[in-house]
Amino acid sequence: MNFNNPPIFDGTNGLTTSLAGQGLRSQSAVIGDNFSISPNVINTARLTFTRLRDNRNAAPNLFSLASAGVNIFQYDPHFINLSVSGSFSFGCGNCATSHFNRNTYQVSDSIDIVHGKHQIQLGVDYARLQMNEFNLLNANGTISFNGQFTTNPMLDFLLGVPSSLSQNQPDGMAFRQNSIGVYAQDNFQLTRTLNIHYGVRWEPFLPEVDAFGRGSYFSQSAFLAGGKTSVYTNAPPGLFFQGDSGIPAGYINKKYAEFAPRFGVAWDPHGDGKQSVRASYGIFFDRPNTFFNAKFADEAPWGNSVTLASPAGGLANPYAGFPGGNPFPTPLPPAQNSTFPAGAAYVNFPLDTRPTYVQQWGISYERQVGKDWLLSANYIG
Repeated sequence: MNFNNPPIFDGTNGLTTSLAGQGLRSQSAVIGDNFSISPNVINTARLTFTRLRDNRNAAPNLFSLASAGVNIFQYDPHFINLSVSGSFSFGCGNCATSHFNRNTYQVSDSIDIVHGKHQIQLGVDYARLQMNEFNLLNANGTISFNGQFTTNPMLDFLLGVPSSLSQNQPDGMAFRQNSIGVYAQDNFQLTRTLNIHYGVRWEPFLPEVDAFGRGSYFSQSAFLAGGKTSVYTNAPPGLFFQGDSGIPAGYINKKYAEFAPRFGVAWDPHGDGKQSVRASYGIFFDRPNTFFNAKFADEAPWGNSVTLASPAGGLANPYAGFPGGNPFPTPLPPAQNSTFPAGAAYVNFPLDTRPTYVQQWGISYERQVGKDWLLSANYIG
């Protein structure tokens, strides 16, 4: 499936630039095989691939802050994001050149066995998830005018005195995650009127990992003690990175002992098919989406996100007076002596973060009344 919506800029009217161009493509493929090993044993195998590509871009003839005379580094010569409160805007945050690609490779296999009063299911699921992003959001700088100097946003704009500037390195990430599930279940007909279902699923929690190691972990105790990372020379105390002792690749520890039991019963009290009592309990794990740690890419020394309130040099030279001058562009991958600018952004998760899960239980009663009516009562917790 394809969807294309190109950006529009007629070359004269900047007000037509506030809508992003977008190109979407969705693809999927499935290969399956059902194989009867014996009259009582069936094997089911599946190979699945899905891909979603989302490309965004501004018009190729759009101007930038630098081409309008601003002394600022531009990663994209055809993109601008400037707004005047209550009046107009050129470009938009989501109009920046970017791509978001999601790939999922999955293999699953299950065996169904009928043995006497038992129906046994054994299986395994494995998925390899990829999330690739490149985004110039804020990379050219976002300039805002709110009227704080003259009480009139338009007059502030004409005088070239913005209220704020935000800029950062291009936002990029390459997340990889493995998802594994191994399960076993037995549906057991204990008597003609009573069925029991029980099983367990093992789902280890394997956090996503950025292929370039982006991210960090902040320790308050290490900060107070003056402890520093061995990875980046200029990093502030208490901030640690992949490569430091005790810091996992995904900045969250793996959890292997994650078991999800399930149990249920179904009972026909009189064996006449007119009543049923059902009860069940189960634990179900979930994992964050592969975009969960996206803000790691905004951190120094990768993102070097900077926000200036009332830039001293105004619109013409917004980094005038900024310590060390304009910090952009910075090398990628970052050097060991990379700068960690004042006011940089940091995202932090506890190393021992647990995966999310749900416990669910319920009981229901159903009874047929006459030929046309069914009464039921249910409780779900």
